[in-house]
Amino acid sequence: MSEAVLSNVELTRRAFALWNAGGVEAWVEHVWAPDIVFHDLPEAADTGTFRGVEEVASRHRPIAEALGHIQVEIRSVDERRDFTLATLELRMEGSSSGVPLTGPLLEVLRWEDGRLRESRYYTDADHAQREYERLSAYGGLSDAPTQ
Repeated sequence: MSEAVLSNVELTRRAFALWNAGGVEAWVEHVWAPDIVFHDLPEAADTGTFRGVEEVASRHRPIAEALGHIQVEIRSVDERRDFTLATLELRMEGSSSGVPLTGPLLEVLRWEDGRLRESRYYTDADHAQREYERLSAYGGLSDAPTQ
């Protein structure tokens, strides 16, 4: 099936299946648009906005290395316009400690031409829902009023 005919929900499900199979490199090759914009967790110590596939991949690689292979289970996906809101459960094992970890993550994703153009991570479901509603009402970064 061509990426052009997949719904954004299907693209989201496909993206996380690719992550589970190949991690960051699978997303570099098959998911992220060359001009991807990634907004890290607001509460992260070195949070920020990362632009372009190489900068975004460089942000994700050390995290993936530290946490070992991260498996993602999709709990739910909602779709509005070019956006999806994915409620996820992450399962990982510390690469040096071997300690298994699980935790929730929410991701607001904006799709264009079968590729992920914008991504935002959240740990707070209410905050993620508000941002999803705000962004999807306006169509993305350049159109949405800031809060």
